[in-house]
Amino acid sequence: MAHKHLKGLNTLRFFAATLVVMDHGRHHLSEMNIDFAENLKVFHRGTVAVDFFFALSGFLISYLAFSEIKQTGKINYRFFYIRRALRIMPLYYLTLTVTLILIAFIVPLLLNESKLGFPLFEGALLFIVMLPNLVKPLWDSTVGGINILWSIGVEEQFYLVFPLIMFCLKKAKSKLIIALFIYLGYLAFYWAVQYGFITSNEVLIKFLGTLKFHFMLMGIFFSLFAHKHLENSDLKSFYYNLINNNIVQIVIFTLALLILFIDFNIASIFKDIFSSLVFSLLILIVSHRTKGSVFNLNIKFLSYFGVISYGIYLLHPLVSYGLRMAVVKIGFLNSLVQSFPIVYILLLLVLTLYVSKLSYRYFETKFLNLKDRFR
Repeated sequence: MAHKHLKGLNTLRFFAATLVVMDHGRHHLSEMNIDFAENLKVFHRGTVAVDFFFALSGFLISYLAFSEIKQTGKINYRFFYIRRALRIMPLYYLTLTVTLILIAFIVPLLLNESKLGFPLFEGALLFIVMLPNLVKPLWDSTVGGINILWSIGVEEQFYLVFPLIMFCLKKAKSKLIIALFIYLGYLAFYWAVQYGFITSNEVLIKFLGTLKFHFMLMGIFFSLFAHKHLENSDLKSFYYNLINNNIVQIVIFTLALLILFIDFNIASIFKDIFSSLVFSLLILIVSHRTKGSVFNLNIKFLSYFGVISYGIYLLHPLVSYGLRMAVVKIGFLNSLVQSFPIVYILLLLVLTLYVSKLSYRYFETKFLNLKDRFR
């Protein structure tokens, strides 16, 4: 099944992955008793970047699903799950294995203390069955290098309810209205749990708090909007003119930048609504702009970094272990990082890019090449 390539989204992926690296790099410096960018909000936006990834995931998987429905009248869910597994699971399990070996066996030998934070068998089992976001609610001291896998679990869990969402949208006459109601309904449930209106045991509450499906559902809403009002439409139509309008694009990009640089003093539920809306509009505009754009994000080298962004996200904690050891052991590097902390974050990003490139070329592509058999 052929599908349209949505240009510019890989660049957004890279920027989001970079925000995660910057946030974690700042945290690593803090652990080394080096203060850096404590008041510069853009270095505290790892969680926001993950929210963006959720919105992008919802947009893309539903965009492809709606395209498949147009071409074949149905969705082949067996192929859908196989493609998702080939993309996500090989690097996930490789990262999990290497990290567990490192923090469960190698680090205790080197430091004579455990850094794992959870019982090895029970915790590893939850990671293996794609419940990594249940580990930290159960054992709060989970080490950060492996806790990053939580968001992969959220995506996998969303895939389980995705067929039900698509069934509802496929059958609905007013698809956009139903998509909006699904978003608002889940948002209401999520925040009812967060605000204590729905009570349960603490572990379940923390677990449900990781299931930020409303970001994915907003992505689905705008992918449906794209199919209804942009796909196969006249390029001079009202909606194409709207998303190609320079003022509209500047407003959306400005709002996205404000999310990165400013803490809005509003309730968290409204922050979620605002950011999911802005992120999804940004994705829509970047992927469907055709002309007259101030911002063209289809930049070749940044797009490539976006292609390897999954590796950037998963592998940078492993890279950081080696880099932090080098900072401690090498006097010149230690002095350099103490004087110019940004050097650590730049080194972390550059080394992660290189490792991710190797991972993509020599490991991930061996599985990705199999995806074409399941289209």
